[in-house]
Amino acid sequence: MHYLVENARDPTTVEARACLQAVTFGEEMGFSNVVVEGNALTVIKKLNSDEQKWKNELIVNTFLEEAAGSILRIPLTRGPHDDFMVWSGEPSREFSKVKNLEDVGKWKNPPGQGVKINFDGAYDARHFQSASGIVVRNREGVVLFSCLEIHQEVPSAFAAEAVTCRKAIQIGIEMKWSEIIVEGDSLSVIKKCKAKRQDKSQIEAYIYDIHQVASRSKYFRFEHTPRSVNVLAYMLAIETLKTKEETYLVE
Repeated sequence: MHYLVENARDPTTVEARACLQAVTFGEEMGFSNVVVEGNALTVIKKLNSDEQKWKNELIVNTFLEEAAGSILRIPLTRGPHDDFMVWSGEPSREFSKVKNLEDVGKWKNPPGQGVKINFDGAYDARHFQSASGIVVRNREGVVLFSCLEIHQEVPSAFAAEAVTCRKAIQIGIEMKWSEIIVEGDSLSVIKKCKAKRQDKSQIEAYIYDIHQVASRSKYFRFEHTPRSVNVLAYMLAIETLKTKEETYLVE
């Protein structure tokens, strides 16, 4: 099917309008699953030149509201990165929360002069919003740092955990602690952080960033813990999602 595009300022505008027409056609035909494919990378990706960000205004003004929202919720790496096909939702047989009573225990102090960063994410599916709860403690259990943040356009609860983990390791690098244990109750995210191979799931962009940041220090270690042990970070994340208030505390 061919359409005439009038009053187009440049080739990119032509491609953008063609993409919009394709999305509109799919909706009008009532197709349940639609893949829109094109060879105009600038239209498909639309990144700022200096930062790996979506150009929100351009996308919102180019695409229908639902399509624009879906695009803006696609995670992007924070550094240059090749695109490739990713997992599209097939069951992975991995459960993110451990429910065996034998796994329930107490928070364990980090060894030596190291610190432990506990993280957890809370998710609001209605508004595609998440909250991060991050707590850093030393071997005596004293809280050295806490971070409560709100994140917009987060596509899933799974992604919310990855976003929070990425923030946790960024804090570790910025604070320059000698030895760092990053601990969370999302088993899948922790496994992906520990894996050496390239991740190809829907949170690949976040995992890529985590690997890149963690590679700057040889003192990072990722560990899984049940939620009953991770309760402080969990409560902070839940409360932050309710109040929408961001807080940073440094001892």
